[in-house]
Amino acid sequence: MDKLSRRDFLKLSGLGLAGLLAPPLNFDFDDPFTAQQGRVTVRTIWMYERPSVDSTKVKLLQQDAVFNISNTAVGEDEKSHNRIWYHAGTEGYVYSGNVQPVRTILNSPQMDIPKEGLLAEISVPFTDAHETPSRDSKVAYRMHYETTHWVKKVVTSENGQVWYQIRDDKWDKLYYARAEHIRIMNAGELAPISPDVPNREKKIVVRLK
Repeated sequence: MDKLSRRDFLKLSGLGLAGLLAPPLNFDFDDPFTAQQGRVTVRTIWMYERPSVDSTKVKLLQQDAVFNISNTAVGEDEKSHNRIWYHAGTEGYVYSGNVQPVRTILNSPQMDIPKEGLLAEISVPFTDAHETPSRDSKVAYRMHYETTHWVKKVVTSENGQVWYQIRDDKWDKLYYARAEHIRIMNAGELAPISPDVPNREKKIVVRLK
């Protein structure tokens, strides 16, 4: 197996995938790649036959294109600062540098939203914020996976589609997005970490070398 740099290991660890580069073990664990997807974050990128930019190009992917990730691979260029590639099953390999790991998780809408609103996050690769609760209305902007937004109200359209009213805090405007694409965050996720420890004694340390 090729030797991984600390930077590459940290990138894999962020996906929880570093252990998959080790020899397979005979344990009946859930596959961490189940439903794992990647979203293209730049205008265009290529999918290659092998984890190398010198291999054959097999498909051009546009921005926000979503593909299934079946595994990871270490790139052939040993001098690259990031050697991690995503294996897209039988289709090919995509360089990880311009890909956001995502999942598609649909939610049951919460029909009781308090007056002060609730914090929520996008649980699909992307969803559009519309000016009115209708797919035919103008799209104000696109919201991406795990970005957080403030839900102010829940609305059901004439066709039965449930929408959340989203407040845009930059322009102080209200938009609408499909409720099943948004996960309401629970109180535990917003609670302080180690409230018994004084703030002045808390710190985050990241070592890249």
